[in-house]
Amino acid sequence: VKVILEPKVTVVSKVNFLEHPEYKVPDDGDNFTRLGAFAAKGCYDSFGEEGRANKDNQSAILEYRHGSVLEHLNITLFIEGITRGLSLELNRHRTFS
Repeated sequence: VKVILEPKVTVVSKVNFLEHPEYKVPDDGDNFTRLGAFAAKGCYDSFGEEGRANKDNQSAILEYRHGSVLEHLNITLFIEGITRGLSLELNRHRTFS
């Protein structure tokens, strides 16, 4: 029996935000914050580069618990050294789905 005391997590994929040709978001921030801003602006029909900064937009999304916007942000992790039971729980709760 091999006992692994420390899991290993490797990022194998992450967001690459591609601009929409017509609908714009502020140019500040990384791929995650810009995609989050795009999703939020789509939800509220508030496209344009004016308005709050992407970082402030993300803070508001978290404060108001607007989870559907956050579902657009994704990253793929390869997790080693966890039990089958833990992997099933992570998927069941959509944390890693």
